[in-house]
Amino acid sequence: LEGLAKDKETAQKVRRKVRADYPTGYQVSDIITIKEPKIPLVSPFEFSAVDDGTQITLKGVVENEQQRKKIVFQAAQKFPKSTIIDQLKIARGAPEGFLDSAMIGLKMMSALPKGRMVLSDKNLKLTGQTTNQDLFSQFKSRPDNLPSGINWQNNVNFDDSLVKAQAEAKAKAEQEARAEAKAKAEAEEAKAKAEQDAKTEAENEAKKQVATREELAKKRKWLTPEETNKRLDDLHKESGAVNAKECQLLMNSIVRGSAIRFSVNSSVIKPDSFDVLSKVQSVASRCTNTVIRIEGHTDSDGSDIYNLELSKRRARAVIAYLIQKGIPSKRLDAKGYGEKRPVASNGSAQGKALNRRIEFVVFEN
Repeated sequence: LEGLAKDKETAQKVRRKVRADYPTGYQVSDIITIKEPKIPLVSPFEFSAVDDGTQITLKGVVENEQQRKKIVFQAAQKFPKSTIIDQLKIARGAPEGFLDSAMIGLKMMSALPKGRMVLSDKNLKLTGQTTNQDLFSQFKSRPDNLPSGINWQNNVNFDDSLVKAQAEAKAKAEQEARAEAKAKAEAEEAKAKAEQDAKTEAENEAKKQVATREELAKKRKWLTPEETNKRLDDLHKESGAVNAKECQLLMNSIVRGSAIRFSVNSSVIKPDSFDVLSKVQSVASRCTNTVIRIEGHTDSDGSDIYNLELSKRRARAVIAYLIQKGIPSKRLDAKGYGEKRPVASNGSAQGKALNRRIEFVVFEN
């Protein structure tokens, strides 16, 4: 098999076809020559690049594939944010210094917002607009490194209208920024005033509530359960120390409805009393400028000496609980009275239950 193919792919197709069609036993050999493509000779030899702000379009002809790659690479380097559109073809007829001139043209065009460069034979022309006076003056002169024999044509215009528009836009932006800053300052001032007014109102209301509670403390020895729970909730939301009078009122109110209970003939606190003690601890932690005396009392069952010691041990057990919960020991004192200070008759089970009690006495520190 012998002949001339237009390319390698065609030659391979022919070889496979012949071998497939001949019967088994035949040997096929070939001398197929690949036809080399003919590179056209063009005149004028022209290369152009157009920058529209988003993409660079390369058109025209170059001498070879290596030259095309160098020009595409230069475009990508000088216009990193633009898309490069390569429409270049290979041709013969390039003038001396063509590649260097093309590189210089791309570099100079990259200094413009938008532009066009054309290298036609030995003529390099740059077209565009600039708002930079120095750059405009620079383009008037022939580039120092442009190869000899290449003619330079500058069609770059100085656009002063754009400079004016930019100045006006800048002035407008500054004015808007000042107006925005003023509005923001006024809004912040109004917000600060509203916050201060709200804070002042809250402080006045808090003072009013404190005064009301102090007045109430003078007239009453305890609060209702509802009043007690509400005041305990308020304490969690407030800051600052509670004075001795209000502390005493709250302590009385807490233990009035729910006594602190112990095991029989023991100073072991019953678990159902921990909720009461937790409330006591919550109030005690806020009465920071006070000393609290824990007083233990018993009924009349047993001897005087036994009951006295039992009341002391129970008072100390309450102190131990409060210390464990974070109340400083120096603010706590224990006192036992045994059966000496009954609040009801010991002649009945109900009266004895009332006499078995823990009381809290609050003093200014």
